Amino acid sequence: MGRTASAASLATDLELARKQNKRLRTELDQLLKQSLLHLGQLSNQSLVKRVDELTKANQPGDQRRLLADDNQQLGRRAIELEDGLTAASASFHNVMRQINTTSTSDDASRSCDA
Repeated sequence: MGRTASAASLATDLELARKQNKRLRTELDQLLKQSLLHLGQLSNQSLVKRVDELTKANQPGDQRRLLADDNQQLGRRAIELEDGLTAASASFHNVMRQINTTSTSDDASRSCDA
């Protein structure tokens, strides 16, 4: 009635799981790098463009005050984006730790079951 897995079968399952974990980690790394790169490009392009506009305008009076306000808003937005990148990086590291912990505890429980 009850069938138990052979040691060879368990070893094969373990190896397949390790390969899948490695592939998933690599894919996660690539996706995170692409996301961070894309976000950085978008934020840098828009900020550089806006700073150039403000520099060219450099007009007196009310418009100068408005441009200064815009510049402050852009500075705050840059800080927000940096905070977002920091949070994404921390999240990525937490996910990797979780994957590694799960992988390690799965390996340990399988070795205890054998």
